[in-house]
Amino acid sequence: MRIVWIAVAALLVGTAGPPCAEGFVGPKGKWWHLPRVSESLNLTDQEKAQLDEKYMASRRRLIELKSALERERLELETLMEKEPLDEAAVMQRYGLLDEARSRLSMERFRFLVEVRKILGVERFRRLKSRFQQFRKALAERRAARRNALRGSRPGKGRGAE
Repeated sequence: MRIVWIAVAALLVGTAGPPCAEGFVGPKGKWWHLPRVSESLNLTDQEKAQLDEKYMASRRRLIELKSALERERLELETLMEKEPLDEAAVMQRYGLLDEARSRLSMERFRFLVEVRKILGVERFRRLKSRFQQFRKALAERRAARRNALRGSRPGKGRGAE
């Protein structure tokens, strides 16, 4: 079972977005197509098709929203570089940037709600629990790797005092 969630991890590395409800950021990518994941959640072909449909619609919206966010960042950067600084314009543009971030986060959450509706409460809880376990294990592995790297640097290992 652990290998199943490691496979899900391959899809998740570096993809975490802003936190959603209760601090849960759902897995990204088409994790429901991994055989062990779909088996562990008892997904039907119909549910996989529904997840595919919701995923593609959400991805399309996310692409548009990310583009809008980048445009707002560019506009804010441009205003910040102008002389003299127009504080009112900068603050207004920052508000627009914040709204763009909020729309992006809302779309990520909307997809998570769709997943919850398809899976039902029990399977969603299982997915949430497994994903949180995976994230914790990943953080521990990253910390161990950082510590190992620190120990292998010249002057940082044993007897380097």
